[in-house]
Amino acid sequence: MKFSWRSLNYFLDLNDININQLTHILTIKGFEIDTIDYNKDLNDYILDITITANRQDVLSVFGLANELSYILNKKLINQHKIQQYDTYDNSIFHELALKYLCQIRINKIINIQINISPQWLINYLKAHDIKSTNLIIDIQQYIAIKWGHKIHFFDITTIQDLHINNLSNSIKINKKLNYEELQYNKHLLIQINNNDTQINNQFECNNNSKNIIALSYIYSHDYCQDIKNIYNTIDNMQGYKEAIQLIATFSNAYISKSYLYKTKIYKKKYLLNIQKNLIQYTLGPIITKKSKYLTKETIYTILKQLQLEPHYNYYNKNFKIKIPNYRLNDLYRKIDIIEEIGRIYGYHNFIDKLPNINKKGSASKKYTTIKYIRKYFRDLGIHEVINLSLKKSHFKKIKPLITTNLDSTINLYNPLLEEQSCLRDNLLDNLIQNKIYNYKQKNENTEFFEIGKIFKQDIQTHKKIEEIHIAGIFANTQFIQTSWDTKPHQLNWFHAKGTIEQFFEKMQLKITFDPIINHNEKIKKELSINNFDINKTLYIINALNNKIIGLIGQINSNLYKNIACNQIINIFEFNLNELINDYNQKSHLSYIFYKYSIYPSVTRDLSIKVNKHYSILKIKKFIYELNKQLIHKVEVFNQYKDITNINNKCIGIRITYNGNSKTLNQNDLQLIDKDINTILDNYK
Repeated sequence: MKFSWRSLNYFLDLNDININQLTHILTIKGFEIDTIDYNKDLNDYILDITITANRQDVLSVFGLANELSYILNKKLINQHKIQQYDTYDNSIFHELALKYLCQIRINKIINIQINISPQWLINYLKAHDIKSTNLIIDIQQYIAIKWGHKIHFFDITTIQDLHINNLSNSIKINKKLNYEELQYNKHLLIQINNNDTQINNQFECNNNSKNIIALSYIYSHDYCQDIKNIYNTIDNMQGYKEAIQLIATFSNAYISKSYLYKTKIYKKKYLLNIQKNLIQYTLGPIITKKSKYLTKETIYTILKQLQLEPHYNYYNKNFKIKIPNYRLNDLYRKIDIIEEIGRIYGYHNFIDKLPNINKKGSASKKYTTIKYIRKYFRDLGIHEVINLSLKKSHFKKIKPLITTNLDSTINLYNPLLEEQSCLRDNLLDNLIQNKIYNYKQKNENTEFFEIGKIFKQDIQTHKKIEEIHIAGIFANTQFIQTSWDTKPHQLNWFHAKGTIEQFFEKMQLKITFDPIINHNEKIKKELSINNFDINKTLYIINALNNKIIGLIGQINSNLYKNIACNQIINIFEFNLNELINDYNQKSHLSYIFYKYSIYPSVTRDLSIKVNKHYSILKIKKFIYELNKQLIHKVEVFNQYKDITNINNKCIGIRITYNGNSKTLNQNDLQLIDKDINTILDNYK
């Protein structure tokens, strides 16, 4: 926007600085000046300044002069107070509750005799690249540039009689739900809605207009926040008063009393509290010998200079300020006030050196645990992949082994693609697709793992659940080679299970495995097991709380048609949230040392016959419970089949007895023999 040097001097005394100094001041205060031109005909400097979108209050000569008064700490000249024609003394007041407007002024102007603008007005508009049209239009343009105030003039010759005293009966303001409108003799002049202001161009004045209505208004503060309008946002009718004065002076017309419509309460100021320490530490030290911060007095002076009406609380050490309506677009946060203080004081007066940060950031337990897990699987040579969190709503290529409740899946509204129609509830679906893709690309021995989030919702409460899982695929036909002259062997079930066991051992977490067929249907539905072969799958159970945390097993046989048929593929997936909560890495000071027994031990080897599906862990637990004081170790050293009965198996168990404080005597040996008989009788 272009500003005239002389027009700025009308509001502010700038005789003590020149144009170059003013340019420098505006630049360092955040205003970008595009060009500076000197007009010889007008003997005036024209400044073309770029105004940012949040500074609508500066888009007028009065607005820029008001800003310069803050920067230069000067008072405005009292010439802007028009005394020759003060409409306040000749006003008829009406109270009206409006939503979009807080003030409306209307005057009727009759019998305009002169419609030619004076030379000074023509020169003023010329300085701003505006060509003179007629007196009324030129005054309208002049007030908009000078005051940032838009006045509308309507030709009323064709819509009513010319009596000057019946304006109150002719004006009607209608308040609707979504808009407000002003009518004159049932003819619509202006309508304001949520989006914009619409003017009836049919009745706008022209060069031949002799009888007109002057209409001006001020938007309410709440409406100003919703629109991008540079006019009529500041509660100041001085521009309208000057326009009426100019028309009365140069047109020789008759002007009626001013009809003023106002809301009851429209002057609101936003209160904001800001701490003194926050201002000082945000702006930093100033350039002085001792590198001190801004003092309380300096901050108070700047806030008062900005007309924010500061009040300092000595007990809380904070400033309470009032932000005027015309600055609420750019001053509504504490950081905005701090920036304004720094701008007025001058950023060049602050030390621009960044402070040294000596504190190191702390890594969370979740971050360190995931980092450790990622390193473990990478060290095994397994490739980490990252897949999209979206997938198909169902996996058509796999026939579900167990019907799951579709309500647990979080579907998207209006998905872009069918392949991305819902959030994933497991990681294995995408990993299997990675395996299939690499098999088609002749990468048969690739192994993957992924750490990522899965999403589901509780079927009963519909509460959204977000968890971190880890899943992987073990499949390698050249996993181990005992010698250079022998063929490599592929990874089998025990290798995969041992890898997971070693992982939990390094995590210092005790786990147990249990076949999936031993658990009820409800638990199965809570986990995504459609990718697993149920007969060859184990639950991973946390030994601390007996809670199921994951699965490990062979892949569903229905998927082998898309992957190599001669390759054993083992997959796993478990919940990392449970591991992170229970993971507590021990230091060397956390371990407890025990003395080992210095006395000789006694061993007994037993052979017992049990059902082939009977758990060895249960047998060990039963033996330990017989004599906890003397039994030192129970181990299985052999297992063989019973030819006579294929449903049974024979297990060789070695029990080691040892005393911590003495050598075992004859009575102890008799107790041991008694325990052996109890074991044999129990498993006959």
